[in-house]
Amino acid sequence: MNTLTCCKTLFLSTALVALLFTAVAAADVEESETGVTFPETLKVGDTTVKLTGTAYREKWFVNVYGVAHYGDPAAKPEATDTRGKLDHWHKVKAAKAIVMKFVRGVDIGKIQDAWEETLEKGDYQGDNKQSLLDAFKTDLKKGSYIRFEATADGTLTAIQDDATLGTWKDPELVEVLWGAWMGKDVVIGGQKNLVSREL
Repeated sequence: MNTLTCCKTLFLSTALVALLFTAVAAADVEESETGVTFPETLKVGDTTVKLTGTAYREKWFVNVYGVAHYGDPAAKPEATDTRGKLDHWHKVKAAKAIVMKFVRGVDIGKIQDAWEETLEKGDYQGDNKQSLLDAFKTDLKKGSYIRFEATADGTLTAIQDDATLGTWKDPELVEVLWGAWMGKDVVIGGQKNLVSREL
């Protein structure tokens, strides 16, 4: 192989690597308040769900986590206003996901308290309250994530840092949990941005 051929091969290889890195970078979306990034798509069961938007949670003026919501494009809302879109994803029985990426550590007691408060606020009447709370056993470190996945039949899966914590077939539990981000009078910053992207 002569020098010219080697140079051409090296150039093409470098260009291909640069293109691949650009494609990967373009596939992530940054939540502007926290700086955390989220992929454009996820898999929930056999369904590819798409990012509908991002927001953030802060407490005492300190950012706690960035959050992203995903939904099945086949179940996209007919509503065009923000409140209508939030209500749709709150209640629709479709493949969807919530992902929280933490920018500071949170001890497990506070996480359990947050879920308990969410279930009480949503007037959850089902049998899986304690099971959900007990599923969370490990403190969250900076960089940790929690992911809730829901399928069209109302099956909820909770995941923390790649470990599946539990699965519950409970449509009411899905709806009440989604209310923490999609409901009215929530403590999420930039809530309208959770449904700002077109599917």
